Amino acid sequence: MDETTTGIVVGFDGSEESIAALRWTLDLADRLDSTVQVVVAWRWPTSWGSHPSTHTGWSPEQDAEEIGREALAVVADGPVRSVDGARSVAVSAVHGPAAEVLVAAAEHAELLVVGSRGRGGFRGMLLGSVSTACVQYATCPVIVFHDRRPASDGGA
Repeated sequence: MDETTTGIVVGFDGSEESIAALRWTLDLADRLDSTVQVVVAWRWPTSWGSHPSTHTGWSPEQDAEEIGREALAVVADGPVRSVDGARSVAVSAVHGPAAEVLVAAAEHAELLVVGSRGRGGFRGMLLGSVSTACVQYATCPVIVFHDRRPASDGGA
């Protein structure tokens, strides 16, 4: 991203938290008449070592693109739509550790939005390592979105 980048950057990994954060971000962007940059970070599996080209049959770029398509489906099917269609939503898949990728992508953004937890970690944690790092290192304001849906166990 260059120095003229503005708008809202939102991290997306396909988790329920990131889907909820994306929907919330789109609603906010509509109200603020802002652009949205959906960022998907990806990495080679560490078990592959330093020669990932020796493994065949799997393309991380294709997986990242699939996650990007999932994000676009959320954009297209989500409850928030711009009346005049002028809002700009873009998806990018970037190789690297999620926190580093998101902090770099948001360097010139107005806001960075991340889910409180992604695909890894423990479900009971309040914040995941990526959201914690984003709060600590981002140069713009950061919103850590927590999807507080009511418990489905029927309890009060």
